[in-house]
Amino acid sequence: MKTLLTLFVLFFSSSVFANIFECTVEHELYTQKYIISADENKEIVNLGTINEDGSGVDYADIQTGEIKRLKSSVNNSKTYELLVFHNAKEGEGNPFRAIFFKNTDDIWITTIVIETWKENMPFYIFDDYSRKLLKGNCK
Repeated sequence: MKTLLTLFVLFFSSSVFANIFECTVEHELYTQKYIISADENKEIVNLGTINEDGSGVDYADIQTGEIKRLKSSVNNSKTYELLVFHNAKEGEGNPFRAIFFKNTDDIWITTIVIETWKENMPFYIFDDYSRKLLKGNCK
């Protein structure tokens, strides 16, 4: 019984603090879905920026997560690692903000913003490479 309880706690403790959004973008010919997750227990990346006046470096702890892009066509899903700048929960007054790189060979950045305080949580993805802005909603 003790082993079963330990396994139960370990299984659920890793997902209890996850912030998961299911987002949809409607296109003319198909629907594209995204599963976005940011886990408060996942790795934290330390990001440094140099002050404008060159006087020093400011550091920020950035959470990691993942985005899974699902298309309605068979076997056409892809998963990317996220750098999460603000892990806002549903109903918070600030947006969920993150970036990811579709290809590690290039430096093109894709930006994600979810307006967590608005009804139907509007969702925006800006692809730096194609300069396309996709709009949808999350739940």
